[in-house]
Amino acid sequence: MANRPKVFVTDDKFPDVIAALAARGWRRYPHLSFPKFDLKWSNYSKIAWKRVASHQIVNHFQNVTLFSQKDELAARLYRLPGEKVDGFYPRTFDMAVEAMRDVLRAWFLYYRAIGVVKAAVGEHVNAVDEELVLLALSFLERIVENDAFYISLRRSCANMSALAVHDPIWMKMLRTPSATTGTTHCSPDTVDKCCQLLRELQERDPHVNTHVNTGMGDIWICKPSNLSQGRGIQVMTSLEDILALQDTDPNTNESTGKEDENQDNDDQRASIAGRKVSWVVQKYVERPLLLQDGRKFDVRQWVLITSLEPLQVYWYHECYLRFCSSPFTLDVDQLSDQFVHLSNYSVQKNAKSQRKAFSPMWTSSQFQQHLRDQHGRDVWNDDIIPQMQHATRVAIQAVLPELRQVGRGFEWLGIDFLVDSLHRVWLLEVNVTPDVSHSTEVTAALVPPATQDTLEIVLDGEASSENRWILMKGAEVRR
Repeated sequence: MANRPKVFVTDDKFPDVIAALAARGWRRYPHLSFPKFDLKWSNYSKIAWKRVASHQIVNHFQNVTLFSQKDELAARLYRLPGEKVDGFYPRTFDMAVEAMRDVLRAWFLYYRAIGVVKAAVGEHVNAVDEELVLLALSFLERIVENDAFYISLRRSCANMSALAVHDPIWMKMLRTPSATTGTTHCSPDTVDKCCQLLRELQERDPHVNTHVNTGMGDIWICKPSNLSQGRGIQVMTSLEDILALQDTDPNTNESTGKEDENQDNDDQRASIAGRKVSWVVQKYVERPLLLQDGRKFDVRQWVLITSLEPLQVYWYHECYLRFCSSPFTLDVDQLSDQFVHLSNYSVQKNAKSQRKAFSPMWTSSQFQQHLRDQHGRDVWNDDIIPQMQHATRVAIQAVLPELRQVGRGFEWLGIDFLVDSLHRVWLLEVNVTPDVSHSTEVTAALVPPATQDTLEIVLDGEASSENRWILMKGAEVRR
């Protein structure tokens, strides 16, 4: 039966896959469980790995959900020898690891102290209690003297005893407002000490400038490790409330409405089954880059991995920005407003219509032109893309030893980044089975050609000159 048509199985939620394969003369079998397929395109949870033959194509690698489980990805990033993940990864704490609770307490005090010191040097006009500033300086001086502090996230049993994080004296930093409108109450000598210490910290820590706003520093984003679409995410400022999260069920806090059938909810549910849902806590980037009248956004970038040995990774030439529907603010009474803080489209589509029109998504070409108009040069290609690609390579390297290519497996990932006010790029998360619905005009234009280009590489073994996937090699990107 050499001329028999190729057979594929897939879900109805992948219409572009169905259309592209039908155009190639392939025949769709209606049941996902059909074992004699040539290609299967589905959620990860629907692949029976032991039954995949060497000639069969599946759209996943075995164990790839290590990318999308936030606690697992963080653990693997922090295990990498010599990789400075702090340069692109918001500091992340796994609340299921008991020893990390004291580590989080130390980092919470650290960021809070930086917020106090920033208020004292007058980046804005603030009044700040000098006693509080001296307390913050004392804590930060201990940090500078403690070589183990900045690598504490790489040691799940890190000893925070040198910082005495449970000493009641530090609790004043948590209970006292760091700044109020007015004029500074600090002496010139104290202000000079603050300036000097900030300069020293900025040289050691890439997070100081953009993860801590003046007078702030204590804003954190708390995420269930195994949920997607913004479900269960909370923005918090209380250390005690954060430490109590591990005893709560994120499924009772959902407020994002009905699940999207076209996203990987099945994969998320499968990863949760049989294990207690844990939380990760990340330092919130308090100074994100804002567009469209002060709105926060993230960048969704597609990455295609077609081989593990040798590693072969493709980068899609166009990505897209997802915007929050409400203008950004750090006002405490709006920290629970998902339309301000969570740019997931599955959240934002439920926002009430805005009085002033805005676009829920931009293409990267629009963003590139906006940056060129503002700065007179190609900030996107020169500054932002290299940072995104570096973070992508490190994330893949972190999980690569545990990935298994069963049959002719491949993987299409959706990686989310945030760009801060200084154009630094931060890796937020990696999504398995990313949303490929036609949710907006932007995705409706991008998804069909991306699907066709993916199938060309996977089925034909090479990319034509018109293919929009770009092969990544080392530090260079070549078509």
